Amino acid sequence: MQSHSNTREFSDSPDLARLRAENSALRQVVSDLLLRAREAAPDPVPPPSGLTYRAFIAQRYLPYARAAKRSAHWEDIILRCHLLPAFGDRAMGCIDRSAILALVAEKKAAGYAKGTVNRILSILKVTLAKAIEWEVDGLKQSPARGVKLLKDPPKMERYLSPEEAQRLMREIRACGSYMLRYIVPFLLFTGARKREALDARWRDIDLTRRLWTIPFTKSGKPRSVPLSDEALSVLQSVRDLSASAVWIFPSPETGKPYVTIFHAWNRCRRAAGLADVRIHDLRHSFASALINNGMTIYDVKEALGHSNVLTTQRYAHLAPDRKIKVPRPKGFCPLGWGRASDLSKMGVPTLVRHPINFFRRPGIASVHRALVRFPQMWKTARTPASSPSPTPPKP
Repeated sequence: MQSHSNTREFSDSPDLARLRAENSALRQVVSDLLLRAREAAPDPVPPPSGLTYRAFIAQRYLPYARAAKRSAHWEDIILRCHLLPAFGDRAMGCIDRSAILALVAEKKAAGYAKGTVNRILSILKVTLAKAIEWEVDGLKQSPARGVKLLKDPPKMERYLSPEEAQRLMREIRACGSYMLRYIVPFLLFTGARKREALDARWRDIDLTRRLWTIPFTKSGKPRSVPLSDEALSVLQSVRDLSASAVWIFPSPETGKPYVTIFHAWNRCRRAAGLADVRIHDLRHSFASALINNGMTIYDVKEALGHSNVLTTQRYAHLAPDRKIKVPRPKGFCPLGWGRASDLSKMGVPTLVRHPINFFRRPGIASVHRALVRFPQMWKTARTPASSPSPTPPKP
């Protein structure tokens, strides 16, 4: 009887009633929050229908790239590291322009260089273009069409001065690297690409004709590199030390070409105070040395193995001290065409001799008249003046 009385007193206590009210109110708050979260949550993404981007890359694109493209290895890396994490689980028809723009913005925010972002975008464009060419279901037009690459202004070309080259070679000889002391001078004296030198074989060297034949280049065509006395001296030094009968610059650990020489190169360039110099800048230095010693741009094009002379121009620039010494012809008119005095002797009109002034006439209508009359003025200027025909008398 006493126990029943205690239970009743506890159940009717004001503290228990307050706890029950607070518990009920808390449950109501949690329920409201869950309801709002369900309303704000996006609709669940339906499972992809059709071929996914990951399946397309694995089944169609990579087999094609490995068979037809030298850059397949680098494309595979970019696909695995950047594109497949972003689009791998999407169906080909579900890749839209907004997702591509979001990927570009994400890579920029992550601190990737503009050139790297452009390479990612370019490979995405290529894969989508191939999907359209191969008529993959769900993709009628490339969503990357019209997405422009980021503006990446070209960097100033870096080349070594004679003093910098000597300082670099001193550090390379002192660093103790077995083959770097021969690889770097060989690159400087031949202008070869790093991979071309690392994969060079003795069978490709013709000492009689002083030629090095590179059987497979970046352009896919073989080319011959003339060997100077300095380059031949480097080869003779390597021949006396190397035990390989196949490779010119083998790794002492494997007896095969180096996979990379970056770590030894990085240590030496920093010790020389040239941390901004890349291995490819040795090729720039070779081209600039040729130009500064009087070779024409077309000779340098052949020495570097370029298929287009426009590519050579970005490598073989003039050194600043040589530019200062370039003479300016007397009477030279930089805004006109040739020498002003020569054009005057030809009887070319003043407006034609100075095209900048020719188009500075006020008014859109006058500019339009100038554009229309320009061919006729040039034809008149090139036609010898003839004596005017007599005017017939009026009747």
